[in-house]
Amino acid sequence: MDTPNQAPTSADPSVDRRFVARLSVLTDRDFEQRLVLAYEALGYTVDCETGHDGINLMLQVADQVWLVRTREWRSPSIDVEPVRELIAEVNRNEATGGIVVCAGTFTEAARLRARGSGVRLLNGVALSGMVLESPRKMDQESCPRCGSSLIERITEGVSRRFRGCSSHPACQYTEGAAA
Repeated sequence: MDTPNQAPTSADPSVDRRFVARLSVLTDRDFEQRLVLAYEALGYTVDCETGHDGINLMLQVADQVWLVRTREWRSPSIDVEPVRELIAEVNRNEATGGIVVCAGTFTEAARLRARGSGVRLLNGVALSGMVLESPRKMDQESCPRCGSSLIERITEGVSRRFRGCSSHPACQYTEGAAA
């Protein structure tokens, strides 16, 4: 199993803004669900209830544990402080490494601080590919009520998957939802 890789960075700021805009249509919950599905498709077991401040997901495969920070995922740019905080959490929890997620890009200071620390930086270019163009296409159809995309959702508590309108709660359309 490959470790989560450091994402490439873009030198063109307009490219970064394009990815921020593409991802901004997702709610925080939809974004996290898509990220979970993407990591599960890569073979990781994903824990969303980490109990750690600033850590949103914990990825596990074999004897590896990766802490994922998505708190600032909507940011067009992330500076060094979230990277420092994640490095501290990785060390405190004796994790294999960490991943900071950003729809935009990372400052040079953030990239330098992450280098050699075990923390990977997942920018908008790679993130967009993971959550928007993942192998599990979730947006293949439109909602018959409002025309928005249908996306895969997960029910609270019982973790059943179903398809629902991406404009929820404005549109309540679902299909395949457990009663």
